[in-house]
Amino acid sequence: MDFFQFPSISKAIPEFYNNRADMLQFDLEHGRYAIGDLCVVERLEGVRTINAGPADANWRAVFNASVLNSGFNDCCVIMGAPKSKLQEFKTQFNVPFVVKGKNSKGENKEITIKDMRVVPEATGHSLAFQSAIQEEVLVVSIGFGTIEAGAANDQGIISSTLVSFDLGTQVVAQDVMSQILTNGAVVPVGKGRLHYFDDVVRDVHDGKKRDFPLRSSQGILKAEVVHEMVFNALDNYAETIQVTLRAYLNKYRDRKFKLILTGGGMLYLPVRRKLEELAANDNYSLIEISEESRVKSAAVGYRIIGEKLFPEENLIALDLGNHTTIGFYKEAQIKLN
Repeated sequence: MDFFQFPSISKAIPEFYNNRADMLQFDLEHGRYAIGDLCVVERLEGVRTINAGPADANWRAVFNASVLNSGFNDCCVIMGAPKSKLQEFKTQFNVPFVVKGKNSKGENKEITIKDMRVVPEATGHSLAFQSAIQEEVLVVSIGFGTIEAGAANDQGIISSTLVSFDLGTQVVAQDVMSQILTNGAVVPVGKGRLHYFDDVVRDVHDGKKRDFPLRSSQGILKAEVVHEMVFNALDNYAETIQVTLRAYLNKYRDRKFKLILTGGGMLYLPVRRKLEELAANDNYSLIEISEESRVKSAAVGYRIIGEKLFPEENLIALDLGNHTTIGFYKEAQIKLN
């Protein structure tokens, strides 16, 4: 298995995982920026950004924060969305429009979005890795809401390969939630319950003990029982998506793509092992990538698209994620006569 990592773009990115208490983190070094755990810290009424959308006020809060810190008076924006949600995203924007508010320094800003494009999330991942590796790649991104996949070669995106499966890791959270509530546990959350259980899954997977009081006020749902529930759910999920992805990948066996697996779902060992087993058994050339590369590959790809679409405009290439929102600012080059 080969290994690939993008050159580090921001010293702030690794700090997201160590400074979860910070609402926003910015690093404007070299014109690049990153936004930290606004979604996680504020809970945003239980809605995580990538699964909300532009009709949701919480989504717009993160989007506006990204734009207001650009320093531009006007710009164009390129960003991604799950393929299944593209039309929903596109109908919510009428360009040009103005974003007003305060930046992270408390300064009032008013920025005109001259044009905006929303592309399938998989195009960002695929173009980023193809550009870096200079080979045909097929990228599968396992997110919370969906699994996005697509391929690219030196001619660009291979549109026929773009797919979206409603099989994100929320399936695991739903399974664990159902089991815990069926056992009579008391859960201290109303809105955003599914995201709460997503955190339970991640905590237990990472070795933390989680137990719950029972409604009967007698005893608790013990941590070892919760542990078994979580790992059974992860094993079942890994089996399910292995079957789905094997059927998808089999369509392209003759293309000899380099296969890249990314997204938050790859942080779970049962998922990673099952998909690496698929790649090995079916003789796919799998390229391992770093955690930082998983975090930022979509934004890298959106920048590639944006530079072609808007070569003479200020550009924001933006990837709104559940735990980190990452993007790039690119200032328009002044042309001399």
